[in-house]
Formats: sequence, structure tokens, C-alpha cells
Amino acid sequence: MSKYGSTDCLLDRRFWTVVAAPASIPKDFPAWDTRLLRLMSRRFVEFTKKRVPSAEVQKMDMRHLEFAEGSFDGVWSSFSLLHIRERDTERTLSAFKSVLRGRGLFFAGLHRGPNTDWVKRPISGMERATYLQEWVQSDIESVVRAAGFKIIISRPFERKGGRYPLLSILAHT
Repeated sequence: MSKYGSTDCLLDRRFWTVVAAPASIPKDFPAWDTRLLRLMSRRFVEFTKKRVPSAEVQKMDMRHLEFAEGSFDGVWSSFSLLHIRERDTERTLSAFKSVLRGRGLFFAGLHRGPNTDWVKRPISGMERATYLQEWVQSDIESVVRAAGFKIIISRPFERKGGRYPLLSILAHT
């Protein structure tokens, strides 16, 4: 068992990891989750290929998917949706859903805020201010449901020493 928990139930599964910042990919990330990584910049692709050599890494905009329907058992989006504005989120999540097989899993890590708003904040790993989407928990839950997912768990949390309140959502098709 890794620090990410038991991954035995995910063996022989194909997951798509949506990554906006390659520094967020630990070198010891489970092999089941490094089969396919899609990043938003050529520089991130090169960095990630060096950091996780076993991964299949390509550049793609998550708002415009190039996958066939039913390509994956799960989508792991750890803090990548920060870069998608509220107005584009339902369409992006609907596209995520379309690439999932029956009862496919979707995970997202997001920033919580006092309002659902596009804000400028410093980001860990980037160490400069950038625009990102913050969410009120009930607002993003409504968008996840509108995109056709059933929420398994949605929980607010904070990282020890972290800058922002966070939210994780696990859902299925």
C-alpha cells in the first residue's frame, strides 16, 4: 500500500490524469495513474517526462478533448480545474464524463472560497500570482451533478501549512 492508499482495485484500469502543473506529480505516484498524463504546455510535458519516465505524456487543452468516448475508467483532476472558469466548467466536466466507461470515477481537488469567483492568487509551485477559479462547495457540487455525475463524497479540507481552504470531490457516472 502506498501513501495514496491501496490501489489493488485499480489494477488493469486506465486512468487519465489531468495536470496543469507538473510539480504536483510526485515521483512515486502509483503506476496505475501514470499511464496517461495530459498537460497544457510543452514545457510541462518535458518536465513531467523527466519526473515520471514511465508515464505517457502529451499536451492537450482539457476543455477540448481528443479522446474517444469510453476511453478511461477514471479521471483524476487534482487542482487542474482551478484554471477553468466557472462558465466553462460544466462543459469541461461533461467532456470528462464522455471519456469515462460505465460507472467511471471522477476526482477533483479545488480551491474553496467565500464566493464562487475568478480571483488572482499566488499558487504553490508557481510562486507567483495567477488567476484561478475558487468555489463555494454547494456551487461546484451543482455543476458536477449538472454534468451528469453522482457525487460519492464531497469534503472540505485544509493542508497543514497550506495557503487556502480546499475541497475534494469523488463522483461516478
